[in-house]
Amino acid sequence: MSGDSQVKAEFFIENPAELPSVAQTLKEKGYDHVISLSAVDYPKSNEIHLVIHVSSYTKKDIEPKIFEIRVKLNRDNPRVPSLVKIWPSAEFQEREAYEMFGIVFENHPDLRNILLDPEEFSGVHPLRKDYIVQVEDIMLKLKEEVKNGGNK
Repeated sequence: MSGDSQVKAEFFIENPAELPSVAQTLKEKGYDHVISLSAVDYPKSNEIHLVIHVSSYTKKDIEPKIFEIRVKLNRDNPRVPSLVKIWPSAEFQEREAYEMFGIVFENHPDLRNILLDPEEFSGVHPLRKDYIVQVEDIMLKLKEEVKNGGNK
């Protein structure tokens, strides 16, 4: 499937509670898996948009099509129903969005960090635009290690 042949359709959901019915309808039409699931942070409007791309492995007429679902979430309490029961391929991607953006996927079977140390990043969401990256002076650290005889 080349990038030129892909057709993209979009659907925007204002009420997160509507997501499962939209997902179920798409699954019944043959969209059988989640290609990607991520989010976009809009701090000025106090929103996070959950962005889900779905397609089909099994239906050749759908295979070149990518359907995008966008769900508007409140940035202060981003909650949305999990899609794992409809599309199992969403499981790890929902966990990553939980970890990186703080989106809570209600009724997810195992909603915990998948990439980052949960103690160090508890309540911290590194893909939000207000996240402050901790800068480490690697040269100073190397000089200290050399001064102290290297890593022991």
